[in-house]
Amino acid sequence: MRTKVRMSLVLRSMLELGELDVAIVQVFTHEVRPTDVVLFRENLHWVKSREMSLSPEGTIPFLSFDDDCFYRRWAIDIGQDGGADLETVFECSSAAGIVAAVNAGLGVALLSDRHLLQSMDIIDRHLPTPPALAYVVRRAKKARNPALDGLISEIELEVSRYGRLALAI
Repeated sequence: MRTKVRMSLVLRSMLELGELDVAIVQVFTHEVRPTDVVLFRENLHWVKSREMSLSPEGTIPFLSFDDDCFYRRWAIDIGQDGGADLETVFECSSAAGIVAAVNAGLGVALLSDRHLLQSMDIIDRHLPTPPALAYVVRRAKKARNPALDGLISEIELEVSRYGRLALAI
């Protein structure tokens, strides 16, 4: 058995190509498939540092995950539809990097509930409401066997103990 940590879009592509048997991925709740095992749900928010002020006019400095992030793709699509005038000013593939950039007052980002800090403000105007998220176990199309079923059951059991994913350190 091998484990890979990648952005959800990359893992979803690997599943489609048959390079993985199973993955835990984030999806927008409207993308949950009937065969997915939903582990938990959380909200996605536009956030900024409490110290940062936004002008009601002009572009919004956007702190973005990299090109393989579906949050980014959603935000850019919304911007092209006239929902927000975003200018990407910072890109990073890690949540820690985005959180640090928000705290430094570099711009606005999309972050999930678990990444919110007291030093951040949720922005509820000027920007479209982001869709909710679900963390799911998704199998490759032909990946069916007792060992995989057992692994998925153990993942569900472990997540149900904590109510969300937890990293062992």
